Amino acid sequence: MRKVGPFVAVMSLIAVVGVAPATGNDGRGELVASFHAGFSGGAAILFQSSAHPSVASPQMNSPGRLEPFGAAELVCDQLVVGTWYFLVDPDRAVLDAWTSEFKLDGETLELERTPNKRVALGPQKGWWWFAEGVPVLGVLDPGLHEIEWTADDGSSGPFTITTSVEVDSAYC
Repeated sequence: MRKVGPFVAVMSLIAVVGVAPATGNDGRGELVASFHAGFSGGAAILFQSSAHPSVASPQMNSPGRLEPFGAAELVCDQLVVGTWYFLVDPDRAVLDAWTSEFKLDGETLELERTPNKRVALGPQKGWWWFAEGVPVLGVLDPGLHEIEWTADDGSSGPFTITTSVEVDSAYC
């Protein structure tokens, strides 16, 4: 009778796993990991392993990360996306002074900001960094979208950078 308990527990676990819905990897995990690991875990993997950025995980620029600055981007209409920036500085107080706002198609987004962390390896080892933005926006509708990033470093006044994102099923 004592052996029935563990057997029932194992069979129950197998039954739960067997009927649980299968979930595919839609990229949300990689986006969140990249957002939080950045210059600590993400950079450490890149510098330590000499892995190409496309295979290092969590990487600093994971698929689906829409940079809030730079050239226009073209993405698939099935790609789960997020948007954020990394800020690195040797002076932690400089990071604390920064404020930001993100808008997607004119709508202000609710932002997440990591705690200040130390850079793990590389030329800026020991400096401070954080990431701020939206790690997972979701899937964008086909068409042209605009990401507007307004930042203020606390000394020279705010500046705004706008990037366009073209979402197209033909790019998949």
